[in-house]
Amino acid sequence: MTAEVWRETFGINQNHFFEKGQSAFILCNTSNEKGEYLCADTSFLKDALEKNKEKSSVFVFIHISQKKWVDNGIACPEVMDVLESYSNVAAIFHGHDHDHHGVMYSGNKPYFFDGHIGGSWGQEYKGYRIVEISNGNNITTYQFNPIARAKVNSHVYTV
Repeated sequence: MTAEVWRETFGINQNHFFEKGQSAFILCNTSNEKGEYLCADTSFLKDALEKNKEKSSVFVFIHISQKKWVDNGIACPEVMDVLESYSNVAAIFHGHDHDHHGVMYSGNKPYFFDGHIGGSWGQEYKGYRIVEISNGNNITTYQFNPIARAKVNSHVYTV
C-alpha cells in the first residue's frame, strides 16, 4: 500500500520506532505498493539508531532479509553495515522467508527468521516467536508451535 494509506490504516509511518523502558523497537519498510523488494531506508535507520543509542537493547524488524543468504532476501550491504555498527542492536527479525525459522549471524548480530505464522508455504507448523528480556541485556528467544505446545529452536544470549 502507499505510505498515505499505511498511515491512515495504522496511524504510524511505514518506517517507525518506539521505546519501552530500556529497549527500543525499530520497524523498517522493505516493500512498496507494487510488491517490489526494497532495501530499508538507511537514513531513517541511522536516525532511529542514533536516537536510541543509550538504550540497552534495540530490536529491529525488517520483513525482507537485507542479505542474500535466503531465496527471498536481497543484497543491501549499506543496511547491514548500519545494523552491525551499533553495539546495542540486540536482534534483527525477518518474516518473509517462511521456510526459515532459526537464526543466522552477520557481524556478531543475530538475524532471526520466524517461519510460518501465516501464508500458505514454509514450515510445517504455524507458530510465533517469543522474546524474553531479563536484567536489561539477557535475551531468550524461541519459536512456539501452539498445536504441539512445544518450543522450537531456542536461543539464549547476552547483548
